[in-house]
Amino acid sequence: MGAFTFNGIDALDLSLKQVAELSPEEKENIIMAGANLIKVKLRQFLTAHHRRTGELADSIDAKYFSDGTAEVGPGGTRKKGKRRAARSHGGSGASKRSKHHGSASGSSMAEIGYYLEYGTPRMKATHWMETSNEQSMAEFDAAMERAWDEHLKRAGF
Repeated sequence: MGAFTFNGIDALDLSLKQVAELSPEEKENIIMAGANLIKVKLRQFLTAHHRRTGELADSIDAKYFSDGTAEVGPGGTRKKGKRRAARSHGGSGASKRSKHHGSASGSSMAEIGYYLEYGTPRMKATHWMETSNEQSMAEFDAAMERAWDEHLKRAGF
């Protein structure tokens, strides 16, 4: 009676397990490839469209968390003395009618980015983050695919 034999299926099974079980370092490499691209694109967009002091663009950072997620956005606080008034108003600014969105001396960069994105009662929304993300979506996908392909090559595929 004839027999059917084959070689190599065990090696393929092992390789598939390697692909399915990403190490924490591999997860971070793949996710941060996309996050770092978004960080660069946000900075470029802010520099091109909203450059007043450059402080908001400089505050954009990408952080990786142990649960496998990443966050890209502005961080830190505005340095004292960097606030530039468009026009001077009479008084000290302590009036009850004065509407300062954030404190005059130390607003967080996240607040400034939020106000620039969604607007205030006195300022039109610019949607800088949404626009930048939409424009860089194809490059983001390509960066994540390159990182995933590198992982597959290391796994033997």
